[in-house]
Amino acid sequence: MAIPLLSPEDKDSLQAFVDHSSPGTPYLRRARILLLADDNRTQEAIAVEVEMPITRVRQMMRAYKKEGLALFPKELFSQGGFSTDEDMAEAGRQIMGNLANKAMSFESDLATTTSVTAVHETRKTIRRLRTACKLFEAFFENGLLNGYRQRFRKFMRRLGRSRDNAVFLTKLNQYIEEATASAKLTPQESVTLRKLSTYWEANKAAADGEVRRFLSKGKYQAFLLEFESFTKTRGMGAQVADDPLAPTKVNLLAPILISEKVAAVRAFDAYLDDAPLDLLHALRIKLKELRYSLEFFQPVMGPSAAEAIETVKKLLIHLGDINDARIHLKMMASVKDEDLNTAVVLYQQAKEKELYGLTKDFPLLWIELENPEWRNQVALALAAM
Repeated sequence: MAIPLLSPEDKDSLQAFVDHSSPGTPYLRRARILLLADDNRTQEAIAVEVEMPITRVRQMMRAYKKEGLALFPKELFSQGGFSTDEDMAEAGRQIMGNLANKAMSFESDLATTTSVTAVHETRKTIRRLRTACKLFEAFFENGLLNGYRQRFRKFMRRLGRSRDNAVFLTKLNQYIEEATASAKLTPQESVTLRKLSTYWEANKAAADGEVRRFLSKGKYQAFLLEFESFTKTRGMGAQVADDPLAPTKVNLLAPILISEKVAAVRAFDAYLDDAPLDLLHALRIKLKELRYSLEFFQPVMGPSAAEAIETVKKLLIHLGDINDARIHLKMMASVKDEDLNTAVVLYQQAKEKELYGLTKDFPLLWIELENPEWRNQVALALAAM
């Protein structure tokens, strides 16, 4: 098992900084390099994602091992937040407002270069926004947040093809490099697979062009401005309880909501022996809701929340790799160019082998979440509210 690069405290600080930063923020790419390295990404993959030379990636990793977070100004990691005495509606409004600001920060990049980073970070942010809309829906007027949630979903779908093509291309190129270096591929097979890479470059360019054409209409930008206005207007659309003694505060309600998310995930335990891919995908969705819910309230939870979240992240990374392999097999099945048949078969075989290994290894990771120690971590984190 790989040794993590970052300490849990450093990882939390860097992730919080990234989550609240916009493109061009000083030190942002440094932070992303370290977080990606901690997730066991290869240096080549990191260089592609952060759009920096691989020599710079290596330099950053060496510098962190020597200096730690002294690489960054101390004030970089300070941020405000809500208290446990805040009403759930207003805490949710602040959480959604921070996420909306982050989504808006990628607009320009999406509309011009449609970089891998902008597509990935926008989808990730919108997914969190949709989870927040669902989580806080009961604290706002009927249908208000569900309406926003559905509109976010429409745009996320538009980004889906661009994201899938980008990930496919990154993983294909990574496989070619690694398999060639380890002599798992012959020189001729490497050449054949590079033709498939060229083919997918064109697919990615077409998908990115669709995103830019959609953004040129201005509908998405107008929607984000509307949503931003909602998140900045305290009290707007919030439910007013008829009973003055009804619980409305974060410290009373957040532990219940998070416990419900935990229960929804643990309910899968009885069905995971030889689980079909559809069931693992459904579990991945529930785990994302749990992760995001924990992260939303982490600033007001106990320190054990960080460890609990890390366990969920490990499961999600693994399930994400399973989902990517599944999607990529479907994508290859759609290739009609007969000149690419040999390349498609080669990469299909590699993906099928990868998918088999990932599904076989998943129960070993699941044990960590079913361990009573993990539930204790969650309980202690919630008790601090």
